[in-house]
Amino acid sequence: MRSAVVHGGLLALALVLAWFVWTGEDSAEPEGILVWSEDVQDLRAITYTSDQRTLRVERRRGEGEDYLWGLETVPAEPPPALPEAGDSVMTRLEAGTARAEEADAREEETRSFPVGQFGEEVFEFFADLRVIRDLGLLEPERLAEYELAEDARTVEVETESAKRQLRLGGTVFAGPERYVLDPSTGVGYVLGGDMIRRLEVGMGAIRERSLHVYSPRDVSQATVRSALGERTMMREETQGVDPLWSSPDAPGEPDQTFGNFMARLDQLTVSDYVPDLAPDSLVFMLRADYRDEEGGSLGFLELYGMPAEGEAGPRYFVRTERTRILGEVFSALGERVEQDLDQVF
Repeated sequence: MRSAVVHGGLLALALVLAWFVWTGEDSAEPEGILVWSEDVQDLRAITYTSDQRTLRVERRRGEGEDYLWGLETVPAEPPPALPEAGDSVMTRLEAGTARAEEADAREEETRSFPVGQFGEEVFEFFADLRVIRDLGLLEPERLAEYELAEDARTVEVETESAKRQLRLGGTVFAGPERYVLDPSTGVGYVLGGDMIRRLEVGMGAIRERSLHVYSPRDVSQATVRSALGERTMMREETQGVDPLWSSPDAPGEPDQTFGNFMARLDQLTVSDYVPDLAPDSLVFMLRADYRDEEGGSLGFLELYGMPAEGEAGPRYFVRTERTRILGEVFSALGERVEQDLDQVF
């Protein structure tokens, strides 16, 4: 009897240890020293400011869901230097006039764009801010040592109820980590450099690069509509590289032409966003609506064209549920879709 109790106790202990092993990865504490922790959904905006740019990532709401939006402002370049005192009066007058005209033309430029996964990771990072090292209270004479004496570069984190600011300093010797200062407390930290680097690079590092966020395997049906007509086709996974597209009236019978066309749509890539361009100023080419196995909507893709003007060739623009605004696609990819469109209907 006693032996059975002992064995039962050992079995229970083994099960407990196994549970800790299996769940240890999920229950592990996040790495780093916690500075502050906020629910990421409570973050309203993150603003990076330097003499190179002001980059603001803010939370917006539209069509029943929250999303992140970016605004990058690049300051105007300084006008050219004035001529030397020894130059002729006429030269100085002409140079002064040109300088004034150029100064008027150089205005701040603010660009608006959808934020992608890398920007979302920045938001998550600053919601739960963890540092590599706590430097403690920094005396004024030590600020210059860490390049923290001036507010040349800052990150402001805005929540529903408060604003927090970090002053950015230099990099740690032989590493990407950054020195930062919390001006409200005077405490300095060593912070991982990856997220700061994304803010410094600006729009190019955090803009949306994906047209959709769902997996292609989730797509079971697609409806393509254009001025030439409308077609609804079914998508089936195959052992090969490409999926099989077939008519609902002939399941299992591949329509290679339609399959090639859908592959062309998947290859479209945004080269730049143009928030001030309205779809009704362009030529509508097509809209594709994607649905899952239950018929639920996954997303859409709209493609528009701008006819060639003079020596400039045609331009193509795409909008999806993820981009929200028009983005210009590489012309060669857009042209391929246009060439294949009449073969689909």
